[in-house]
Amino acid sequence: MNTTIVVAFVILDMIVMVGVVFFIMSRRNSGSSGKNSVGDFNNAPPSPFESAFSSTTSSDGDEIQDLLRRGQKIEAIKIYRQRTGLGLREAKDAIEDMQRQMK
Repeated sequence: MNTTIVVAFVILDMIVMVGVVFFIMSRRNSGSSGKNSVGDFNNAPPSPFESAFSSTTSSDGDEIQDLLRRGQKIEAIKIYRQRTGLGLREAKDAIEDMQRQMK
């Protein structure tokens, strides 16, 4: 009976190890160049901030920038959240980043 339990754990261990190997190999092969993608930030998916900036149209950006110029940062964050679907923290950080870029 103890032998059966040991064999079951060995098989489970092997299955987990194979899964880890496949995961590591898929991460390495996900880059377009075929080289190891660890530390390769050019192939990284966009951050929430980048995708949020790209999802706003130029008129949205103009409206938000106009609000920032008038000192209505909270209103700019509200509009940004409505249009991008981001959370409060992410929207606040994105608006502050936009504000820094305007200076």
